[in-house]
Amino acid sequence: MKNKSLIIIFMTFAIIISLANAVFATTTKVVDDSLKGSLTLTAYEFINGDENNKKELEGAEFTIYNVTTDIEDVSAAEEYITNNTVNQVTKVTDSTGLVKFSDLELGRYFVKQTDAPKNVLTKVESFLVDIPSTTPDGTEWNYDIVAYPKNVTVYANVELNKKDENDNAMQGVKFILQKLVDEEWVDYELENNLVTDENGQIKIQNLEVGKYRLVEVENLDKYIVDSNNTQDFEVTLNNTEFILNMNNETVEINKYVKLNNGNYGKNVGLYSKNIADWKITSTIPSIIEKMETYIITEELGQGLDIIDSSIIVYGIKGENKELLNTDNYTLKIENQIITFDFETNTLKDYQNLEIEYQTSINSDVEYGKEITSKTSIEYTNNIQVDKTEKSTYTTIVNENTIAEVHTGQLLIFKTDGKNALQGAIFKIATSKENAENGVYVTDINGEDITAISDENGYIVFQGLAYGEDDISAENGSTFYWIVEVQSPSYEENGETKYYNLLQKPVKVQVDSSSGVYSDNTTIVINKKGFILPKTGGIGIAVCTALGIGLIASSTFLGKKKKEDEK
Repeated sequence: MKNKSLIIIFMTFAIIISLANAVFATTTKVVDDSLKGSLTLTAYEFINGDENNKKELEGAEFTIYNVTTDIEDVSAAEEYITNNTVNQVTKVTDSTGLVKFSDLELGRYFVKQTDAPKNVLTKVESFLVDIPSTTPDGTEWNYDIVAYPKNVTVYANVELNKKDENDNAMQGVKFILQKLVDEEWVDYELENNLVTDENGQIKIQNLEVGKYRLVEVENLDKYIVDSNNTQDFEVTLNNTEFILNMNNETVEINKYVKLNNGNYGKNVGLYSKNIADWKITSTIPSIIEKMETYIITEELGQGLDIIDSSIIVYGIKGENKELLNTDNYTLKIENQIITFDFETNTLKDYQNLEIEYQTSINSDVEYGKEITSKTSIEYTNNIQVDKTEKSTYTTIVNENTIAEVHTGQLLIFKTDGKNALQGAIFKIATSKENAENGVYVTDINGEDITAISDENGYIVFQGLAYGEDDISAENGSTFYWIVEVQSPSYEENGETKYYNLLQKPVKVQVDSSSGVYSDNTTIVINKKGFILPKTGGIGIAVCTALGIGLIASSTFLGKKKKEDEK
């Protein structure tokens, strides 16, 4: 019992001493030089200046300098630090925005924000702080100082929409971002390359205050890159959202040939005497003045000759066509190659070009073969910031830049059923009606085209039009009608005699293979006529009537027949 009483007395005494020390500590009015102090900073940011959008600021750097107590303001402190060796400590706020300077000697400190994350618009103003400092109620000393520096930050977002001239999204276009620093544009480092996605978009987030520009540096092959056409914007406290739209141009080029119906298309059958009318159309980019190169090249196929005097070049302005001349381009013709080298600065007022020319068919033609005329264009597709030309693009010849003509031939075999017949003369018409009325296909001089069977019985018509463009065509073929105007002869008993003429036109078919002997070759059979009795002979009336009847009843029609080539 006595021990318990001693314990209680001892504990009571300890509590009294502790309370006495606490009362003494909190009521002392002088600084305890034996103590150390601390300064805790919790940095905040007001995003885009919005006080309601606040969060802790990581990465803010603060430096504290121990200055003399006679320093009364910030400017004096800065001057003192410049001219003296001063103890200083630098620390950076953590993810909670907190930085703590511990074990500080008592005295006056100059606090300066010496660095900040890039999105900070303005750093916190420097300030002085005493450790310890008098408590707000003016009754005590506070050795552990806490401050809450506030930064205004700016986070800008940019969306670039990249489209072609038809407003289709363009994927795979590469840009760089540049920032204006000390009046000079420098590349701005980003974690990822700036390449448009499948929607033709690039999105950039969290840009700080400054002047920027997006520079296109790489595009799809045929599209024109103009690095001078930058997308400039300036991020400020009140300007943080940007939607930029940018279109690219290319050159569209097409090739056509005039059809028999007067329209233009890609394929037409011609008679060898005909002139082919060709047309090239191409677009002129709005930045043509910046382009060093704009060259159109035409390559004629074997069998075609250019008619020099037929070349005409137009500049299209709205609905108007203006004739261009040698001030606008240099023309060069060399063999089958025609080149138009344009002075780009003279095309600035036009939206399109149109080139027209004519060709004739020459002796090198391959009958039944396509004779193509191919067009290509070479133009500047990358213009540098210094306005120099970096590269050119040449169109790949494709279905848009090719048109073709063709002319055919017709092979016929003439026989009496056993032997090939030589010397039969034929003409050819485009319809049965024309054949019956003697209206035949003519040559370049307007003379009826004729074909004569050779010693092998072959009759060949050359330079005939065929193809689906013709109204009589069917499945790529064209129908004609041949008429025998002179039958072949033969010798009998020392006398020259003639086979009977065909009584009716024979329908034939011309296509790409009709000039070569095959199973489908038309075979025309002639029969010998009957020898009538001479005038005054017995039974002449009967014989004459019989002969006329036999001739009238004989029908020699052209027909298709399988026969080995002879």
